[in-house]
Amino acid sequence: MINYSFSLRERVLMLILVAILLSATWYQFVYSACQDQISTAQDDAADIQVNIQTASMQVASMKSMQDTIDAKKASGVQPTQLPAYDNLQQLTASLNSILANTSGYTLDFTDPVSASVNVMRRDVSLSFTCDSYAQAKEVIATLDASPETCTIGDVSISMGASGSSASSIAASIVNTSSSSSAVSVSLALSFYESTAS
Repeated sequence: MINYSFSLRERVLMLILVAILLSATWYQFVYSACQDQISTAQDDAADIQVNIQTASMQVASMKSMQDTIDAKKASGVQPTQLPAYDNLQQLTASLNSILANTSGYTLDFTDPVSASVNVMRRDVSLSFTCDSYAQAKEVIATLDASPETCTIGDVSISMGASGSSASSIAASIVNTSSSSSAVSVSLALSFYESTAS
């Protein structure tokens, strides 16, 4: 049996080696794992914060909509009921009635598309001519107030046979709101129908 005793220098070197091995093991298996968990937790916290902000914005939007609904109810406005899906026959009859006093009109219907859960949207391109700006304004107001639930957009108005630029139309409207020159109007309508049974 060999009886070897380590010198002080060898003992110190072995202690340093053991300390380095323990430090490397601790770094690899404890510190790195904790850092990964901390990073994952921070990412999760950031995602939760984004979700909280999104939810807060949705709550604020819903509150604003509810306040608008309450204000409309308080002023006596009755909510509009969406017509049942595939309301095309009644819709064309209603549009024909509204546009009967125009010089002529063209309707171009698109296929209905889903606007949201249980709601279909039917887009219509409408062009019509009438005798005056006042009559065109009245037709658009009647469309806006019609019992059919719709939105109006992309309104384009030209006056006279050759058409006028937007600035001359605006000047014409300001100067002669009851202008008697022919007016051509094109606009986009979106009608909404319910698929709920």
